[in-house]
Amino acid sequence: SIQDELARLLAPVTPREAQVAWYSTVRREWLSGSEVDGAYWYENLRQTVWFASAVSALAESGHRFFVEASAHPVLQIGTRETLEESGGEAVSVGTLRRDDGGLRRLWASAAELWVRG
Repeated sequence: SIQDELARLLAPVTPREAQVAWYSTVRREWLSGSEVDGAYWYENLRQTVWFASAVSALAESGHRFFVEASAHPVLQIGTRETLEESGGEAVSVGTLRRDDGGLRRLWASAAELWVRG
């Protein structure tokens, strides 16, 4: 019921080429960024998010460091468990935490990445 309204609200958003590689958990493929328009975000709301298979695919293709950039790293546990199941050596960290945000917390996460590889 929100498809038309979402399309109207997101119409002014113009997608552009990403500067950072982007793997879609909905489409299970690499995106350039230019396809991330209002229709993509509607698709993201309505379709299955293949989180574990996306993490596994990234790990299998050689990615070893996973950073959850959010206000509270709720997906970090799932990321870590998926990485452990895949058997590869990988690191998963969050950035901020509820009631523990700010630059100090961000630097602590960066330090964790540094010491773990």
